[in-house]
Amino acid sequence: IDLCNNEKIKTSPKFSKFKNSDIIDVSGCIVVGRAGRGKSWTLMNKIIPQLDDQYLIVSLTHKALENLTQIPKNKKRTLASLFMDKGESQRTMLEGIASSVSTIILEEYTMSSQKDLIKLYKLHQLGVSIILIGDHHQIPAIDNRPIKSIDYSFIREMCPILVELTHNHRFDQDLDDLSMRVYNEGIFEPTPEMKLNPEEKTRLNICYYRKTKFNINKQFSDANKLLNTPRVKTKDGHVAISGSPVICTEKLEGQLVNGTMCDIVNIVEGSVIIKADKEYTIATKKFTKNFVLGHAGTTHCFQGSTIKGDLTIHDTGSMTRELLYTALTRAEGISHIKVKSSGTVRDIKHTRYYNKYDPSVLICKNMKDMKTGYIFMNKETNAFGYTTIKPKNNIISTIQYYDEMELRTEAQF
Repeated sequence: IDLCNNEKIKTSPKFSKFKNSDIIDVSGCIVVGRAGRGKSWTLMNKIIPQLDDQYLIVSLTHKALENLTQIPKNKKRTLASLFMDKGESQRTMLEGIASSVSTIILEEYTMSSQKDLIKLYKLHQLGVSIILIGDHHQIPAIDNRPIKSIDYSFIREMCPILVELTHNHRFDQDLDDLSMRVYNEGIFEPTPEMKLNPEEKTRLNICYYRKTKFNINKQFSDANKLLNTPRVKTKDGHVAISGSPVICTEKLEGQLVNGTMCDIVNIVEGSVIIKADKEYTIATKKFTKNFVLGHAGTTHCFQGSTIKGDLTIHDTGSMTRELLYTALTRAEGISHIKVKSSGTVRDIKHTRYYNKYDPSVLICKNMKDMKTGYIFMNKETNAFGYTTIKPKNNIISTIQYYDEMELRTEAQF
């Protein structure tokens, strides 16, 4: 449904129908939409005004939270900080969260692991309303067996209403068409203007291979060494100067956590001044241990960010549809995207999802907290099952059972 203009309704048979109304049921829903569809606007204008003051917005990375500038800092947390291990049982930790939070809004939910989504389901059972926001065309979470989160049956119980924002309010339409052709048809046909000239290079680059990322950062590092300007070494052995983009690799202070993208503002004796949400002064030794050069990174590194200015996408022929779609939609418009090769890439494959089992079966009743179990397949009957005793073979997945959680017998194997 286009909440901004209220023009279209789009429902899924797996979810309850959404009424033709400007009001979102904040007791539990999923809000999905491609870039420019107004997800942040919907959050600020249609969801938060209905909530009490005990809401919390969370995401896997700080990048997704940094875009919500109107939200107070005490209302934004990463999943890692929310579920931080403080030496207590998981049940005690979740009950503590449920006692102080009435609603949790998960931004960029497709990036979240199955483990974190199950913790949110447990909070749902403890009375916390869960709202998921994201773009299900993007790359899935980094899990051993990626499954589309929207297919989890416990997700459909936790968030029974699916709202899809369909109207393009701000995103470049040519880029929108190009990225959706990649996703729907598996064809990437760049325009002649997107071809990167041999002598040309952009400040930021998205790659598939780590080797490509290293080589690009090395080229910038080698060029920095030739300049007569203050410089500093990074954790990956490269050289950065004022103006260089860098990426934090550890939690330091304030908003500086693993994955935070920053720019070097100045290098003075004994310290480096960087800018993220604000300016930070970092001791030179501390900087060298905790930052890498950020001219190039993988699609996962840039997911959740909007890149201002030009960027080059490398290794397009090796990316899946989800990876290339995510890389393309980091830009503000098609005029900002460059590619190494102008040739058409065809037969792009989808990310391989494991659809043979539903992770909802992981949730089992009357088991001790965090007891390990196993999903297996019986070769004689071709049936799937679960057990707390390790089978000799045919193990599909090692799982965790959670105390007092309902057994899913309707799991779709």
